[in-house]
Amino acid sequence: MSPSLVGYAAGYAPGYAAPVAAHPGLLSLWTGFQCLALVPGGGGAPGNVCHLGAGLTLTSADGNAIADSFTCNKMLNKTDLENEPMVRFSLPDVDRGYTVVMVDPDKAGLRYGEFQLLQIKTNIPEKELYTGKVESAESLTAWMSPSVPAAPEGSVVPTLHRVQLFAFEQTAAKVNLTAPADRNIFHLNNWLHMPGNAGMLCGPVAALQVLVGP
Repeated sequence: MSPSLVGYAAGYAPGYAAPVAAHPGLLSLWTGFQCLALVPGGGGAPGNVCHLGAGLTLTSADGNAIADSFTCNKMLNKTDLENEPMVRFSLPDVDRGYTVVMVDPDKAGLRYGEFQLLQIKTNIPEKELYTGKVESAESLTAWMSPSVPAAPEGSVVPTLHRVQLFAFEQTAAKVNLTAPADRNIFHLNNWLHMPGNAGMLCGPVAALQVLVGP
């Protein structure tokens, strides 16, 4: 598994009713017996996910806007994400499959742990994710560009939304994941551990965040 032992973990191991003990400095762990998957935040909770693992690059469809681990939390124009961006991961494990999830945690009305889902792409071969030329993956949830409202009248501070990208390592090159029922109120951690999905994904092994205005 790609190294991403950062952050804090306190969640449920797939197939187990008891919570997994928290351990400082541990977010994703593959033991050979169980795979932990946990994503913090959502619902407008402050902070960023840039510390959850390096190696991701996000490039706009036209190639003009690029964000990576060195420019995490970079400001992008709304037009940069109107079309599906290209995702590249420079640290994949050989012969592994990957799932990429993109979300907006700042949509109005969300509670902690909830996101607006922008995309889920699964069964990405490690070679394709390494080059960014993802051609044979399954689009579990099609791309939806982030919707950022204009700032309130009279405000001099622009409204900004975070767009967060997570890469999960699959426990097999091919997995059969169930699509979420609601992308506007997306419980990411619940989806990771729902029947049929539990134990299929580990991580995130890498994460990236950009800021987008109206």
